Amino acid sequence: MLIEDPVRLATAASLVLAYSGLCAYSWNRARLARSSVPGSGPRHASHEARRVRPILVAFASQTGFAEALAQETAQTLALSGLAVRIAPLGSATLIDLSECAQLVVIASTCRKGDAPDNAQQFVDTVMRRRAELDRLPFLLLALGDRRYRDFCAFGRRVDDWLQASGAIPVFNRIELDGDDPVALSEWRDHLPGISAQARQQTRFPL
Repeated sequence: MLIEDPVRLATAASLVLAYSGLCAYSWNRARLARSSVPGSGPRHASHEARRVRPILVAFASQTGFAEALAQETAQTLALSGLAVRIAPLGSATLIDLSECAQLVVIASTCRKGDAPDNAQQFVDTVMRRRAELDRLPFLLLALGDRRYRDFCAFGRRVDDWLQASGAIPVFNRIELDGDDPVALSEWRDHLPGISAQARQQTRFPL
């Protein structure tokens, strides 16, 4: 369970503002590219561009903190030149998982170890049985509050399901108690290495 507090809300707000800036920057770059390259709209997208596999950053968020951390993570990866897609975990399908180069999950736990509302669809459909994820590289940040018995319970469930389905953790799950700066720093320190590895995995086979 996560407890709202002013510090966390302020942190989330600052991360959302930073992500908004990234979106504006990325939109402007895309607009300039379209204006300078003839026939570069969606209908004329090159075969090379279509073969790029994105990193999928999926968040399960109840209060907005996990979403803000997902936006920050997506921003960091995008600024390193990688194709990144960010979405609520509940909107992800098995097809999405099979078509991404890497999966990044940032998952909070609410109530008595339950999934956040925006992840329930994933639990009800995708996680009902094991999948064939064919050694999909993934990393997972689980959010929780150690004052509650079900600390990070949902994040742990997702981690267990992914590994049971054949996905391979890039590094061990990181568990974040509130907004613990040590765990956050550990998560952020891993991202440059993730970017380097992902560059080897972002192309569909010919």
